[in-house]
Amino acid sequence: MKYIYRVNKDQLFNSCCLYDENDQLVYTLKQKVLALGERYRYYDCNDNEVGLIKQSFFHGFEIYNYGVKVAEVKRLVGFSFKKRFQLMDYGWIIESNFWGNKYFVRDSNNNLIMDVWVKFLALPDLIEVNVYDNENTFVCLLCAMALTFFKNSSND
Repeated sequence: MKYIYRVNKDQLFNSCCLYDENDQLVYTLKQKVLALGERYRYYDCNDNEVGLIKQSFFHGFEIYNYGVKVAEVKRLVGFSFKKRFQLMDYGWIIESNFWGNKYFVRDSNNNLIMDVWVKFLALPDLIEVNVYDNENTFVCLLCAMALTFFKNSSND
């Protein structure tokens, strides 16, 4: 299924909305200010908190679902023109293209789980996420946003 993040940078604090392929609002993402490290909270359409992306002290981003840590995205060290990450607890490998604006997430059997395309020239910024693993849609959506945070943080 296809999802689109629309990033609102003109507000006082960064926020964005996630829409499905039918242009229906799915989640709202808001940055928590005055926190150690970066924190982004996910809210459903009824304004209930359902998830959290939190910058870890070990060069990654932790993903929480209803307050329970379910995964962590970490950058893999090594020389390559492509950026590589791993989604811990799932064993998924994430690799970017040369320009770092498209990511491909694969499981241990090399099956494509999702792809993420950051469209920089769009106003507002758009992030397209195609999820092919419907069992892990929520984790995929939070992982996709965590990948974009690496570009804007000291973890890169």
